Amino acid sequence: LLQQVRDRYERSISENETPNGNDVIVWSRIEAAASLFWTKVVSLLKAASDADSASYADSSINSEEFSLVRTAFQSICCPPPVALIVASMYPQEMLMPDVNGRLPLHHAARRAWHAWDWPRDDVTSEAASAQVLQLETISLLKTAMSLYPVEAARHKDKFCCLPIHYAIPTFVRAFCSSGR
Repeated sequence: LLQQVRDRYERSISENETPNGNDVIVWSRIEAAASLFWTKVVSLLKAASDADSASYADSSINSEEFSLVRTAFQSICCPPPVALIVASMYPQEMLMPDVNGRLPLHHAARRAWHAWDWPRDDVTSEAASAQVLQLETISLLKTAMSLYPVEAARHKDKFCCLPIHYAIPTFVRAFCSSGR
């Protein structure tokens, strides 16, 4: 449905090179809801990308072209199901490396892990919100891995690092901080 909405919107824009205030796209109720959902997803990912790029001093990251897929896999605010939807909408971006030669798979492996990624021994004492977050980061990494061909795991970035080179230290750091 999202692809249909996107295609219909893009088609109407391409047919009317200079849209004026009289051009209106008529949506069904379900299309309107899907369009609003997608607008919110894109807006949140752009805000997350702007926040991430503002925190980097490296000017090459600030000048890098925005990618919904890369942002979805690197941003901690993006849940795995949303990253899957974004990757499904733009599968061509899954194989596009960034300025450092990293695929979205590298970014998923670099994404910070947290203590909440592991269930506690006594799950019943966990708040419902904490239970929702359990295993979120590993779920995102599994999603990224399932969308790539096996050869993508052998893709080195410009620092000669494979995705596993990023996954190990982030996993170990979070595992140690979890008190396990």
